[in-house]
Amino acid sequence: MLELRTPFEAVVGLKEDMGKLLAEQARAASLLGAVDKSTVMVGKEVNFVARAVAKVEKAVGKLAGAVAAVPRTGEKRKRGQGDEEEGNGGSSAIG
Repeated sequence: MLELRTPFEAVVGLKEDMGKLLAEQARAASLLGAVDKSTVMVGKEVNFVARAVAKVEKAVGKLAGAVAAVPRTGEKRKRGQGDEEEGNGGSSAIG
């Protein structure tokens, strides 16, 4: 064990130790505050992504409903068939 010369030195040593402990506590509190802020930011990002996914799911559902509502004919179109009806013309030449 260390021997103390005077009670004054003991008090000074305790003050130094207490100061170190308080500094460590302040650093720990600061770190916890930063972690809390990061957690809040991550939570906001997760909520944003969840809302975006919900909107995409809703849009896909509407699109699927629209596709299902389009009547399908039994015959298959051959390549180029029906182009004149759509206004594309029968020629594919550039000019």
